[in-house]
Amino acid sequence: MKTPTPRPAALTSSLPSKRGRPPKNPPKTLSATGSRVIRTESIHDTLMRGGFPNARSLARDLEADVKTIREDLKWMQFSRGLPIEYDASRKGFYYTRKDVQFSGIDLTEEEMIGLCAAKSALSVFKGTALEPAVFSAFGKLVTDLQKRTSFDLDQIDEYISIGLPARETVGDPALSGLIFHSLMRGRELTFTYRKPEGDTVRVVEPHHLHMEDGVWYIICHDVGASGTRSFRLRRMHDVKLTGRRFVRRGIDWRKELANALGIFSGRNPVEVRVRLLGFAAEYAGGKQWHPSAKFDPVAPDRSVVLTMMLANSKEVERWVFQWADEIEVLSPLPLRAAVLFRARRMCELNHIPEE
Repeated sequence: MKTPTPRPAALTSSLPSKRGRPPKNPPKTLSATGSRVIRTESIHDTLMRGGFPNARSLARDLEADVKTIREDLKWMQFSRGLPIEYDASRKGFYYTRKDVQFSGIDLTEEEMIGLCAAKSALSVFKGTALEPAVFSAFGKLVTDLQKRTSFDLDQIDEYISIGLPARETVGDPALSGLIFHSLMRGRELTFTYRKPEGDTVRVVEPHHLHMEDGVWYIICHDVGASGTRSFRLRRMHDVKLTGRRFVRRGIDWRKELANALGIFSGRNPVEVRVRLLGFAAEYAGGKQWHPSAKFDPVAPDRSVVLTMMLANSKEVERWVFQWADEIEVLSPLPLRAAVLFRARRMCELNHIPEE
């Protein structure tokens, strides 16, 4: 008499008691922590090789407890939809198909598209010492993830693109490399800083590298000025290590820029109110220019009033002038006077002589 082939049973007591029916309390999808990623990918590799491993043998090989392995198997079967079954006669698990693809990193197709869209933002690293490493790491990540989805990531540029501000090149990539070294190892820097009013020699303790509107800046403790300053990388020349180390002072770069519209900060913010007209009202009204920005309800003439708490008037002046004749400074009065002075100066520079 022929012995019947045993039916594939559930994945032990921790898995469904009937084939295809999930447990009453299926495990929640966890974030891709390193331990689960490593374990589940190892379990997948073992199942692909065959051999019918069980929870105890997997726990022994992965140096984990049996309960953890059973939870991993449930997660793989019900959260990731993998065709895992248990063969009672061989006392082990197996894949019911041979063409199983799996990654322990739990990304949806939409998340993968978003990840690839972020590739456009990596262009800010071009011309810096980090360019080769950043693009190499991203390429490896996308190549691995592409094996786990049917979406053609090579065609992502046909569907998604991100326009970034005009990027200022650092100049010599070795400069950014030296600055990264100084930041990571706490090394003091000295350099000549070029400004329209003249060159100065600075000694600084670098704390943070920041890009604002396509321009790289380094936020430092200026030893000579005994305060926090920001320096534009392209204006830094003859950059050298002094040979001295420093202990980080706990400079909070977010706090330093809290009152800034861009990179130039200040300690005493004032309320800035402007009225935007026409195109400026329509365009600016949809952007969060600053965390403190508030828009009044649209007026009957379709103008809007924008209020922000800012500290650096020079930066605000430049922002005002991008809207030309479609903005009115309501307050503070010194800012209104400064804008009027610059407007008159602009008229003088662009005056067309009468024939």
